[in-house]
Parts: sequence; C-alpha cells; structure tokens
Amino acid sequence: MEAVLEAPPSAVGYCAGTWTLPLMVRFLVEQVGAPKLHIGNISRRLRARDWRRLRPRLGIVRADPRREENPSTDGHRGGKKGALAADPEALILYEDEMDLDWNPRITRVWAKRGRPMRVMTPGQNEKKTVFGAVSVAGKVYYSIQARKRAVNFLAFLEHVLQRVAKAGQHVLLILDHYGIHTAKTVERFVAETEGRLRPSADGLPSYCPDDNPQEKVWSHLQRTVLHNCYHHSLAEREAVTRRHLARLQRTGCFHLFQT
Repeated sequence: MEAVLEAPPSAVGYCAGTWTLPLMVRFLVEQVGAPKLHIGNISRRLRARDWRRLRPRLGIVRADPRREENPSTDGHRGGKKGALAADPEALILYEDEMDLDWNPRITRVWAKRGRPMRVMTPGQNEKKTVFGAVSVAGKVYYSIQARKRAVNFLAFLEHVLQRVAKAGQHVLLILDHYGIHTAKTVERFVAETEGRLRPSADGLPSYCPDDNPQEKVWSHLQRTVLHNCYHHSLAEREAVTRRHLARLQRTGCFHLFQT
C-alpha cells in the first residue's frame, strides 16, 4: 500500500486526484484481494509507519508549456418556489459559477512525514469560468466561458433557454446576489423573455454551499479530478473538467446532495 500511495490513484485506474481512506479500502479489496478493512485500521497502520495528512509543496514548472490558442467559449450540450410554483412543467435550476484555474488548488493528502507530496504549478495562472446549473432532480448543465462577466452569464442563460429547457418551458433560476446576476443587461434580457425566464425573487447569499446544490457539484469536481493535479495547459484542465461533468450528466448527481 505504501508504494501505491507514492503515485496518484489514477496510476492504478481510479478516477480521483488524491488518496482517501475509503479509496484505499477499495483498492485493497479490488486489486490486492484483501478482506474489507475498517478505515480506522488503515489510518492507525499508516500513522504507525509515520504517514500523516500533509499539505503538498508547490513547485514551478520551469519549461514554458505551449499556451492554448483561440480558446473556445462554446457551451457543452448537455423545491419549487415563487411565481412558478403552480406550474408543474417549470424547470427549476440552481445556478453558480466556478473559476477553472490552471494553477492547481492543494489539499491535504497522506504522505510520509518529512516527505510531503510535490505539486507542480505553471507559475503564471490562467483561468476560465464554468457556469453551471443543477435541477432539483439532480441533472447538471454547464457551459465553459472565457471570463466571468455579465455577457458570459447571458451566454449561459441563452444556453439554458435554447438547449436545456423545452420549447416554451418556463425556467425558474435560483441565484445568489453576485454582481453579474443583477447587471442591467441581464435584467433587460430577462424582461425580453416575457416571463419565460425568472430569477428567484429572494435569491441566495453570496456563498451558500449548504443551500445551493450546484456548489456541491463544484466541490465534488474539485475533490475528484482537480485538487493537487497539475495539467500541462489550461486546455488539458478544461478537457478533464468536461469529461467529469459529462459523467455526472450521464449518471446524475442527486446523490451528492444527500451528504
């Protein structure tokens, strides 16, 4: 097990960025043939051999990776409340945005004391924005945009009306009070839909991971394929993000809201 922990879970076929105790149990059962162990036993054995949960050290990639050119801003196809509560056909979505940084975010991992994991970074960050929305049934929709501005938010709203909602279907969008959500251009666009698209009247706080299911989708994405993971370009990181969200679109993500 110690030798396996020196490499990321992807090296042995698991879609995860870092080792967790439940994933270690799964590896030992599926690939080693060991009887199922309690995670507490594994934790005690690792600590006895001087393993700890440590924050990785960051390192800068000296070589200048090829920068992506002509970044695409295309979208990827993919509790009732307020005035639409009486419409059983209304599509109710919780919306939020996530910064997709080239610089990896780090989180604590199991490592030998004195030998923390090393995570490389490009040094100079680049980023895009992922606009996402999840329905009360656990279906997730998203679009990756170059920036996080009102014009990009409008592009996502058009994506929702044209490629997510059915023709003529009303959409109730539950939002927080982030600035681009209340921009004048957004208010004009909503008015032009003549009631088909309605942001929630009360809205959500600016940061509300417990109240907005879409934030749980972002957290799962980060933990599973982005934390502590270096990619050679922002385009590669975007491709990893698209693949993970595509899996959630196929399987649904209602299970994320139960935790």
